Amino acid sequence: MSALTGLTISRSVCLLFGGLLFLAVAVNAGVVDRSNEVSQYTKLIDSNSESVRLAALTELAWIGLSDPALFSQVADQLQKKLTAKTLDNDLLETELLMAALSGSGLAQFEMLFSQVGEQAKTKQLKAASEVAKEALVRSVQLNPIKNSDQYVSAQVPFSVAVFLNFIYADELPMKRQAVKIIGAERMTNHHVLKALEADINNNYLSENNSDEWVKTYLQMADVLIYAGGVGYAPLVRDMARHASNARLRNGARELMHKYELGQKKRL
Repeated sequence: MSALTGLTISRSVCLLFGGLLFLAVAVNAGVVDRSNEVSQYTKLIDSNSESVRLAALTELAWIGLSDPALFSQVADQLQKKLTAKTLDNDLLETELLMAALSGSGLAQFEMLFSQVGEQAKTKQLKAASEVAKEALVRSVQLNPIKNSDQYVSAQVPFSVAVFLNFIYADELPMKRQAVKIIGAERMTNHHVLKALEADINNNYLSENNSDEWVKTYLQMADVLIYAGGVGYAPLVRDMARHASNARLRNGARELMHKYELGQKKRL
């Protein structure tokens, strides 16, 4: 049950998209129809409750919506602060307004970020305006991925396929977001676990040595073995033995050691 909408809905999907309403239907264009969600956010960002408004802005920063009317409403709130020269009075709200706009993938907001940076009195807010510009560019690339119906089928509804969008994405932050929810919800959906397994299997022999990459795939392996159980242990053992990256091998060994100790305690 979503506390903000009062509607019964898959809790895991609510979490993946920030805890608010997420109703989606696959359409022929290759993306999903999120008009119901847009309608809900339109109301939430004008709520009299500050906590509700800030939560909605936080979620708009990354959930992949690009509705021009919705984000014009957000931009109007930021413009009022600019006009009144009150940007620095509430740094958190100002930063969240920019973050929400940066998640839209709508290029017209870049100039607004520049105006904020010029008027900002604090280094924190000036830096936030630059971060927002960078995030806006990334959103242009990522939003179509977040909304894709590529994995939707008669057996896989969008409420499941959305996790596959995140897992199979090239973007590591998207993989980690999915893993975070799968772990928190103790998800055991066959399609989701198989997607984790396939992505790990296809990538653990990579020569990639970045800290972010290693951390991401260890998190994926951790969730897979604890959510999926003994059937997925052989893959993590293979990682521990054969992964090209030494840190990935060592991390996988630690995961297996903890898992095996946990199994013994259950006996």
